[in-house]
Amino acid sequence: MDSPPSYDLPTYTIEEYNALEAFSNVKHDYVDGVIRARCETIEQYVAMEEFSNVKHEFLEGQALAMGGGTYEHSRLAAGLIIQLGIQLQGRGCYVFTSDARVHVPAGELIAYPDVTVCCGKPRDGSEDPLAMVNPTVIIEILSRSTEKYDRRTKFERYKLIESCQEYVLVSQGQQQIEVLRRSDGWGDAEVFRAGGRAKLSSINCEIDVDALYQNALSI
Repeated sequence: MDSPPSYDLPTYTIEEYNALEAFSNVKHDYVDGVIRARCETIEQYVAMEEFSNVKHEFLEGQALAMGGGTYEHSRLAAGLIIQLGIQLQGRGCYVFTSDARVHVPAGELIAYPDVTVCCGKPRDGSEDPLAMVNPTVIIEILSRSTEKYDRRTKFERYKLIESCQEYVLVSQGQQQIEVLRRSDGWGDAEVFRAGGRAKLSSINCEIDVDALYQNALSI
């Protein structure tokens, strides 16, 4: 098997790999901190995800295992969904949890964003009938194992989705939300901290930073 291309991937410790492998119903390989399932095509990936008890993201022929999140990660995701869901009620936009897959055919990526907003009904891709191809806003909550993967590898592919207007990165370690926008040419992120309200122009919503981080578990 050829060596995979060089880019940032999610990485885990050997202890995290052993814990995952102990309960997973899918076999994995562990190389240089990356946990990969043994499948190489989208067809194999889609079939595997139907019964796998571990989530995987598909990137250019690799099925990358995604470790479970922390309590704070889960709390932040819930807070984002609540804030956006209230503001988008009755406006024809839908807010999805990390159970919803997103497919970037041009970037050979199928991912599970932490939160996804789709204005209009989600459209499925032809290769993966359970992955939308028309998200409007994608939100990722940064973690030790996936921050570089979210900031670089996935961002470069999310930008290829024509419908995607904003990409949001939410920190677990500090009160900080970064928003990157297509309208700005995907240039430098606008950063919002304590006391601020992160503006999502494409869906006319705001994220109240203080409310999101109230009673944080890891700051």
